[in-house]
Amino acid sequence: MADVNRALLAKLVWKLACNKERPWIQLLYHKYCNILDFWEVSVKSSDCLVWKGILSAKGKCGIAGIFRDDLGSILLLTFKSDIATSPLEAECMAIQMVLITALEKGWSRMTVESDATPVVHALKSGKPPP
Repeated sequence: MADVNRALLAKLVWKLACNKERPWIQLLYHKYCNILDFWEVSVKSSDCLVWKGILSAKGKCGIAGIFRDDLGSILLLTFKSDIATSPLEAECMAIQMVLITALEKGWSRMTVESDATPVVHALKSGKPPP
């Protein structure tokens, strides 16, 4: 379960770094970042546990994939500490890693989920993302 928590915290780090227009991210920036950039913020004793967890995951980002069965139970969690140049590239790398892992396991039926809309559209259309 610790691996799942680390993967979810890493996902939050990506969202904080790349989706600054979302209201909940603006709220966190206002409360915790003030005049500093997210990457420059240090943990303070007064910070809430969730924020401390997010900051602890900042330097440990990578790509992850979670495999679940049709009931939602976790079958496998994969994680690589690859460095991507953008969130879009990281999402593409994660999907590629998941598909390769599924093929290696002999799994032929699966659903790929992603919160990266351009990647989802690219997979559906067969055209590369912008």
